[in-house]
Amino acid sequence: MVNVPTPKEASYLSTGVVARALGIDAAAVRSMISAGSLPQPQWITLGSTVERIYSLEWLLLAGEKVNSRRLSGLEYEISPDDSVRFALRFERTDWNLSEVTRKLVALEALWNLCAQTLSASDDVSPPSMNIRRLSAGSPLDLLAWASENWPGLAGAGGLVSLFIYVIKSPDKVAGAIPRFISSWRDGWADADDAAVRRVTSRANRERFEREAARHLEELSVRPSETALSGPGTRRLELENVDDDARSIETPSEPTEISEARSDVGIDPAGPTS
Repeated sequence: MVNVPTPKEASYLSTGVVARALGIDAAAVRSMISAGSLPQPQWITLGSTVERIYSLEWLLLAGEKVNSRRLSGLEYEISPDDSVRFALRFERTDWNLSEVTRKLVALEALWNLCAQTLSASDDVSPPSMNIRRLSAGSPLDLLAWASENWPGLAGAGGLVSLFIYVIKSPDKVAGAIPRFISSWRDGWADADDAAVRRVTSRANRERFEREAARHLEELSVRPSETALSGPGTRRLELENVDDDARSIETPSEPTEISEARSDVGIDPAGPTS
């Protein structure tokens, strides 16, 4: 839950303070503001620097929006510090064993496909999806974690974000890879050019689209709610790029990738505080 400072503590707050209160990092706050997931704050000019400032009213409203994204009753238990955690909730009135089994097999297959797609080479093994809690009644809840120390493009945080996005948006699988690249472009500074070319290659994208569609058909249902946290998840399930507001072009040649890399380090939200 969001911890709101008292009026005596502050009248206007910095990005870092509201990020700690919301339980997310400062980059996520700026990205969510840019995407329209959080309201616009006020701005103040300090010399030659323009910075955001936040009122307590803004923090209360933002807290309601952030809390609405979290799964009530699915708070994470203790898990390794170097891990990325996520949760899925599938709404149903009742379940039988064969249905649950098929869905878990489809989820594992989709997880492995996302990992293989983002791997720098065929020698990189998919990270283990470790189940912290699984409950089936109504609804079916799955809580899991994966080690942060995975060498694929954008790390385990990127893998989990892509995995959840595809599950939530089965009708947008064809745009998942270009969306991933656009949302995670600031990670390219640490990514090998060969890995970027691999994930954006036409053959790899077509294979991903074809196999993801098959696994999603086997899954047959999308989650009603999702949650994720941990290192590298600040892009919040790839929702910070608005499909209707931005045109995402898929790189197809190394020269296009090199040009795109000029965007590394640019925050779409504007000035930072």
